[in-house]
Amino acid sequence: MAELPEAAAAPGPVSYRFTWHTRFYTAVLDRDLFDQWTVTRSWGSTRNGQGGGRVTVVENFEAGMALLGVIARRRERLGYRSSINL
Repeated sequence: MAELPEAAAAPGPVSYRFTWHTRFYTAVLDRDLFDQWTVTRSWGSTRNGQGGGRVTVVENFEAGMALLGVIARRRERLGYRSSINL
């Protein structure tokens, strides 16, 4: 199994985008201004512009990738189609 990059050498933001009819959901793993790993989620409607968001601080890059995996499985189970941007 390939090793994940070290936190300092990790790639830029890892983002997932999910769509379902007029709904969207995004999840992005990135560092914040305090050099902490965060998963930023946002969701809403393409029709009326309403939506919301949440930021979760994770312990490290690996924990963030694990959380993105959980999010991806849930969105796909709910019928969303996904695209991944590394």
